[in-house]
Amino acid sequence: MRAVLAVLVLLWFTGAPLFASECPGNPDALGTSRTLAVSPTDYPRVGSMQYDQTLPLDDLEVVLTFDDGPLSPYTSRVLDILKAQCVLATFFIVGQMADSYPPLLRRIRDEGHSIGTHTQDHPLKSLSVERMKREIDDGIGSVGRALGNPSEVAPFFRFPGLIHPVPAEDYLASKRIMVWSVDLVAVRLS
Repeated sequence: MRAVLAVLVLLWFTGAPLFASECPGNPDALGTSRTLAVSPTDYPRVGSMQYDQTLPLDDLEVVLTFDDGPLSPYTSRVLDILKAQCVLATFFIVGQMADSYPPLLRRIRDEGHSIGTHTQDHPLKSLSVERMKREIDDGIGSVGRALGNPSEVAPFFRFPGLIHPVPAEDYLASKRIMVWSVDLVAVRLS
């Protein structure tokens, strides 16, 4: 199972990269520079903040990800900005949010972004191992149902709060799902 990584973005499906010069109406757009194939086998856990492995990016390349949605109106605003810049991203979706906003989740997919998961209800801290597994599986199930096709959910997972219990990491590895941490956390400047 391979996923395609678009740098500035992650794509689960194979698609042509969008270069700034090809961005309709915005020749100065950021665009997407290239794509890479990634696999849970080759990259089971990535993100130098917590793991020894990161993605093979070149200087000045980034992978843009968003967590916790979809949530109206914020996700729509983010999607509008990404579209104007011809930039694709990966969204780590909370299952209950997918249940609440399926049209918005389908918009994320329809605009070419990849979709990973982020549990069903967001918490993992202090849960039993069995409850953690249910949170993971229920989140994947909700996102797949909201999309109308479970195969459109990328085998990508990010832990809420980047809290990564070893039993949950092992469970994800047994399901061939890549665990995403971060290399750098974006901060809000006042």
